[in-house]
Amino acid sequence: MKQFIYIFFIIFISLFLISDNHAHATQLDKSYDIEQLDMFLKIKSNGDIEVQELFKYQFNGEFSTITRTIGDDNHGGIKGFRAFEFPVERYNGESPDEPLQELPSSKKGETFNVSRSAKDETVFFYYEYIIENGVSKFKDISEFYWKFFDSENDSDIHNITIQIKLDEEADKTEDFTFGTVHDWNLGTSKTKNNNLSYSNEFLPAGELLEVRLLFPSAFSSAMEYTAKEDKLDEFLLEEKLNLQAYTI
Repeated sequence: MKQFIYIFFIIFISLFLISDNHAHATQLDKSYDIEQLDMFLKIKSNGDIEVQELFKYQFNGEFSTITRTIGDDNHGGIKGFRAFEFPVERYNGESPDEPLQELPSSKKGETFNVSRSAKDETVFFYYEYIIENGVSKFKDISEFYWKFFDSENDSDIHNITIQIKLDEEADKTEDFTFGTVHDWNLGTSKTKNNNLSYSNEFLPAGELLEVRLLFPSAFSSAMEYTAKEDKLDEFLLEEKLNLQAYTI
């Protein structure tokens, strides 16, 4: 499934209440860098996707709100979104399993607003949520097609890692039938034992990053068919044509 995930920051400052022009001028003195992004996704047999994300931000200037925008097309919705601050000294590159300080958040449209004041500092933000019905199921194959970033993303991102795996029930099925990353900025990826891993030292703003995974439909035992027809050959042909277009 194709999906847009993109990141925006909204800056709220007290000067905004005085003058729009003054506020915009002041905002020119502010900046941030996304120095690291680690994403962990687990595909469930009912078609849901459990997502954990850790963003490392370096703030220059004063900020009070960040936002996380997740498009709502072609899946059943986003549920259970929660935001936390993760102590920088505790992070070891793995998904957290200890209690964290939850941050206030609210949702408007496709955007989650997270409240956390920051000034000239490094902050780790941890998000967790579930993508409902993120998998398509067919007679001969199930598909997870997810667009992490595209032209809507206006921030450079450094040091990205993504790990995607089938839930523990995957032991009852075969390995991924096919896995690929569409990334014209040439990150590296590999699939092994029902896991896909991806890394990239730098993804420029506006660049495409999406993943397509095909795995035995037997794994998706707790969901209904999207369409009761064979799709594997069609999908593999699409990927062959994509590769040819890229190498021309």
